[in-house]
Amino acid sequence: MALLLLVAGPAVCGETGPVRLENRLVISESPPWYLADLAWGPAGDLLLATHKGIEGMDPSSGARHVLIAAGPLSHGGARSPFGVATRGNRVLAFSLAEHWVGCWNLDDRKTIFAFRNLPDFMIKDVALWGANRWAVLGFPRDGSGRMADSDGVAVWAGPLEPGWDLLWPVHLLAGGARVRTRFEMALWPLGGFLAVEDDGTLDIVSPVEVGIHRYAADGRPKGILGGDLQQLVPHGIERAFSEFGSDPIERHRQVVNRQLWIDGLLATVDGPAVIVRMPGNDRIRWEIWWPGPSGVRYRRTVPFEVSTRSNPTAHLRCDLEGERIACAVRVRDRKGPPRWNVLVMTLPSRDGEQNAKGEKHESLKNDSVGR
Repeated sequence: MALLLLVAGPAVCGETGPVRLENRLVISESPPWYLADLAWGPAGDLLLATHKGIEGMDPSSGARHVLIAAGPLSHGGARSPFGVATRGNRVLAFSLAEHWVGCWNLDDRKTIFAFRNLPDFMIKDVALWGANRWAVLGFPRDGSGRMADSDGVAVWAGPLEPGWDLLWPVHLLAGGARVRTRFEMALWPLGGFLAVEDDGTLDIVSPVEVGIHRYAADGRPKGILGGDLQQLVPHGIERAFSEFGSDPIERHRQVVNRQLWIDGLLATVDGPAVIVRMPGNDRIRWEIWWPGPSGVRYRRTVPFEVSTRSNPTAHLRCDLEGERIACAVRVRDRKGPPRWNVLVMTLPSRDGEQNAKGEKHESLKNDSVGR
């Protein structure tokens, strides 16, 4: 298979070992409940973007409570959130269904800013960048849905105030009109990710450009990591979002599940890392790759996998705080409806690599989720 050749390519090397699984929480909720994204909260809890709004969850017990209810935006609500990001005591969220962006203070649940997006700006991901700024991966659209900005700006930033006119450009796509067209078509949740490091560096990754693009806290470019990782720039994006635009299952079977895809971006203490979705042999598994200047310095295996037959559209949505990773994934059981799984994991130190080999591997091949 081409996938196996890509994984074995010269740019992917270095040691590998498993991530330690702390807890696996299974959420059984009836539709229309959903879990679109998650992020670590300031008190060590998890914030979930769900049908109920923004919920808090205890990562040990799984107990949940509503923080920002799914009410009208004008009344401080967060209806139908798609993405959520945190920094300090603030939470930033957006909705593609309801066309809004909002930011709240978690101490008193008061709105910092909130405004309607309408269909004029296509959002792929958001991040709180610094003390009083936010960043958005996406683009303003013209009347036909194309990028209104002819320069190909892919990341914008601005103050914690309402209004798209307050944003300034941060990252421009290289490669001309074809890359811009691919960026237009690679929509959420397959369109890329933002992450912010402890020193304020903004990291950017998308399926249309090679590597992780980095910008210092003051906006200066800091270069690219993983510049040789061509296998993480997937083929067939135009076909995936045109021919199979209304059929996500066939989109995955015909395009996404035939190659590697980036499922997330983490700002770790050892530098930015990408979560790589790796389908093959009727399974989907994941690894975390830490890119160097060109290839991969080292990797970690996520102790979890699913069947492509029963879960062809499975993707991880992850966030990291310190050494702890939380990921959400929708899993279909043999005998029941799909359920959301929240995985809570810990990154082992590289010095303790030999101690990680005995950790449990949560393969769904042997539990209630089957083919």
